[in-house]
Amino acid sequence: MAKDGPYLQSGQVIIVYVDSVVIRSAKPYLATPEATVHGHYGKILYEGDTLVTFIYEKSRSGDITQGLPKVEQVLEVRSIK
Repeated sequence: MAKDGPYLQSGQVIIVYVDSVVIRSAKPYLATPEATVHGHYGKILYEGDTLVTFIYEKSRSGDITQGLPKVEQVLEVRSIK
């Protein structure tokens, strides 16, 4: 870490000394307020563990033919008996 330059790694400052700083290396993950966080402070997480479950609404624009069955019924040509 350069004395006058920025530190380009994420982490948590643990201890600040007169001539040095102890930093716990960390990787930040941003989450929305509606997200469910599965880990707790101090809990050991292992590879493959779920950290956060995001809840969101997916905007769904269906296929262009999605609304056509109703239109087909209206425009359907029927044979005259």
